[in-house]
Amino acid sequence: MKTSRGLAILLTVWFIWGCSVEQDNSGASTDSGFTLEDFSIDFSKVDQSEAQEVVPTIVVSPHYLQSTTLYPSVPAQGTLEPMREYALRAPFAGRIIQIHNSPGNVMAGEVLAQLDTRDLEKDMVSLQQELLLKEIDFFSKGGAPGTDGGQIMSDFFQASEDLISQGLEEGIGISILLERHISATAPWLQNREFIASLQTLESGLRSVFESLIKLREQIDEAAILAPQDGKFVPLDLYEGEYYSQGQILGRLYPTKIRVGDVQVSERGVLQIAKAQSADVSVGVPEIFRAVGTVVSVAPVKSTGTDTYGVTIELSGIPKQIPFGLPVQANIRVDEGTQVFIIPFSAVQEMDGRYYIWSIEDAVLEPREIATPEYSEQGYVLPSDEAEFTEGQGIAAEYRTTFRKGMRVRVEEKLPTQ
Repeated sequence: MKTSRGLAILLTVWFIWGCSVEQDNSGASTDSGFTLEDFSIDFSKVDQSEAQEVVPTIVVSPHYLQSTTLYPSVPAQGTLEPMREYALRAPFAGRIIQIHNSPGNVMAGEVLAQLDTRDLEKDMVSLQQELLLKEIDFFSKGGAPGTDGGQIMSDFFQASEDLISQGLEEGIGISILLERHISATAPWLQNREFIASLQTLESGLRSVFESLIKLREQIDEAAILAPQDGKFVPLDLYEGEYYSQGQILGRLYPTKIRVGDVQVSERGVLQIAKAQSADVSVGVPEIFRAVGTVVSVAPVKSTGTDTYGVTIELSGIPKQIPFGLPVQANIRVDEGTQVFIIPFSAVQEMDGRYYIWSIEDAVLEPREIATPEYSEQGYVLPSDEAEFTEGQGIAAEYRTTFRKGMRVRVEEKLPTQ
């Protein structure tokens, strides 16, 4: 009963509200000053920004094209060796008083060994005494000083001693020394008695002169110096030990100029000649790169191989780089051409066609290239390709997510410390 009454009241209220809305829409009410139209919203007049296409951005590492010269070449492998070796020998028998007895790098002019000269200096004194005795003997045959003959011989020997001293100081040879004697003593050579006495003593004097000069040269050679920069390897000799004349005290391997001793195939050696240049990589992995010059080509095959030995002279290699390291060489056999070297990772292959992705105004663009040639450094692209210029940036590594027109942010790689 109560439910029916509530429903009747609800229907009555709904009917009255509907009638009032109909009257309002007919414009019967004029007191309010506005209509429902004033509350309507014209959405066409709302300022809206046009929808922008969302373009993805990707981070890439760039590679900038740089023109380089590529030479047709013949490959070769070998080892790094000294240009030559010096065997450092003792100039006379004696005792070592100082030696550079640990292997290592030395500089040109550095003392490698010091030899004892005390015995030589004693011999010098003995020879000088012998010379004095010969002078006395000469005087006794020619008369006492003060006589005519004695004065002649006294003057002669004074000139002789002066010339001997000069000769020893200058290190001149015996033949030159005797020529100076003859020239300086010409006035006395007119005396027959003097000439006869001189002939008697000539052989003895000559022997003394030669011995004195030889001793002086040996004393000067007592300090054995490094002829150039290199690695000195002494033999098993120590300070205080005795050695014989001509004995090898050590070996010097120059480091200023070294060679790559490489082997070349029979086919390749036909293209190689002296004075050709070679690009040489030292060490695996590479620790140094240099340009060398071919200095010799073996006329016959190396023993037990089908290859020929080629020697490449190298300079500028730091002396701390040891001998015996592996060497990879490319010997230039023709004129070079200008090319771009492109990283292997930068090239995309699709259906037998090749592309690289250039970076232009921070946007990726695919560029088709001819079938690239292979080199050890990367793919080779002729630098006269019309679409590419020096310094142009490309993506250093192709990715399958690349799309034409994709925006990029360049990420420069810092050099490895």
